[in-house]
Amino acid sequence: MKSDASLPRQTSTKPCKGVTVRNVKELQSAIEAGKVGTTIALTAGVFELPQTLSLKSGTTLCGQGAGKTIVRGVSTWQPSTDLLPRTENPKAYLFEIDRQRNVTIRDMSLHGPNLHGAVYGNQSERMTLAGLEIKDFLWSGARTFSMTKTQVHDNHFIDAGGKYKNTTGGALYDHYPKECNVWNNRVRSSKNSQRPFYGFKGRGGRNCRFHHNDIRRDFAIEYPFDNNIGFEIDRNYIEGTISIPKAGGGPVLADNALSFHIHRNVITKSYAIEFARNNVRIDRNLFDLDPKDDRGNLISDHGKRLSSGPLWMHDNLIRNVGRGIFWSKGAYNRIQFVNNHVRASKNTRNSPFFQLPSNTDFQTIQIERNIFECAPNSPRPLLSVDSKLLKNLQNNTFVNVLGMNRYARTRSNAPSGPKQPLQFTAGVNNEIQVNGWSVKGLKP
Repeated sequence: MKSDASLPRQTSTKPCKGVTVRNVKELQSAIEAGKVGTTIALTAGVFELPQTLSLKSGTTLCGQGAGKTIVRGVSTWQPSTDLLPRTENPKAYLFEIDRQRNVTIRDMSLHGPNLHGAVYGNQSERMTLAGLEIKDFLWSGARTFSMTKTQVHDNHFIDAGGKYKNTTGGALYDHYPKECNVWNNRVRSSKNSQRPFYGFKGRGGRNCRFHHNDIRRDFAIEYPFDNNIGFEIDRNYIEGTISIPKAGGGPVLADNALSFHIHRNVITKSYAIEFARNNVRIDRNLFDLDPKDDRGNLISDHGKRLSSGPLWMHDNLIRNVGRGIFWSKGAYNRIQFVNNHVRASKNTRNSPFFQLPSNTDFQTIQIERNIFECAPNSPRPLLSVDSKLLKNLQNNTFVNVLGMNRYARTRSNAPSGPKQPLQFTAGVNNEIQVNGWSVKGLKP
């Protein structure tokens, strides 16, 4: 990967016109005097803040572009991190947005090697972060609570968080959001950085969409432990794990509603999705897994409790399966795995594609109309249990799968594999083109 200096700058592409400020004193005065709808235009240059600036409803702060307008803390401003992660300090961030509406920060660089983060938001509506370079913070780039209709787009997060007492911060760390929209962002570490931080993470929430992002963190998206409804993760390039576990999978939603819909992504990590979660649909993704990283199951359910499902997984292309496709510790029922194409590379583990515990209700497991291919001289079994337990194991095509003659049950001439060719665009500004197994346009 290239260093952050060589990566393209993000921009919101809007002109910056308003009350012009040239230094910190003018910036503080403009914020204090500003009325609803005020736009404050920061000139090119460096603005070193001695303390947090609290933004009022209707305020827009805009700069001349990331790398041109730089806002950072003075070197003597060093808030303690002793109480993290349990206690947040809103005054340890460059900007605070508390119980406000329609606040925008755009087109500038926000730096803070001694600060917890760039932006702290609480119970606010329509906060927009756009065209920002958010770089070098101790805890989380943006830390928010109970926000509504937040928009985070066209930003570049670099070394944007850290880890305290076994809890890792994120580029965006968002508790209980509603109707948020996060798109066209890049999340990276700088070339030699060892700082741990996640991509987009939080707890709970409703109706949020994460799309067209390029996320290169070990954990790319993490929303565990609480109830989520209507989260959509699509058209991203992801070099990490999507982690969404909930004890027992969480509530079973009515009328086939979804907790998470994961579709049209390019995902490269063998430990791709962390379960259990009920009411999940995973479709039309390219899982282009690294053959050198074969330690993970594509879906891993570490929970001890039985999860009732359902999981709908269909029309995906899966290349270079690691340990397996689905592994469950406590059992997960109502799995529908249909119309997928799986290609397994050479694998010394010889583990089954599906590793299901004995307390699974096998009558609810459907594996139909898929293509399973194992590399020459590297066959592996389909199941960890006797195939006779599965009633819905039909119309699959097997190539070099151990015991495949036992699985060849057919009741119709329905074709196997994805129903339509896999073609979609993904990543920032749709820069990645997926055509079947082929990926073009990926930037370093």
